[in-house]
Amino acid sequence: MDIKAEIEKITATLTKDPKTMEAFKKNPVETIKSLVGNIIPEDQLDKVVDTVKAKIATENIADKAKEFFGKFGK
Repeated sequence: MDIKAEIEKITATLTKDPKTMEAFKKNPVETIKSLVGNIIPEDQLDKVVDTVKAKIATENIADKAKEFFGKFGK
């Protein structure tokens, strides 16, 4: 199993679906399990949750920076 690929899928789903994102904020482990099933070993779930959270935060920062600097570019 490719955990990196699963993280990409999870992140894409969360960023596109506000309902799922809200569920992730309330209960990240259960939300991830509902998205991918039991393919991620229990001992790696916390690490996957942390990685997904970091990836989402990074994407949000990048989007805000583009929005901010875009105001000055054109």
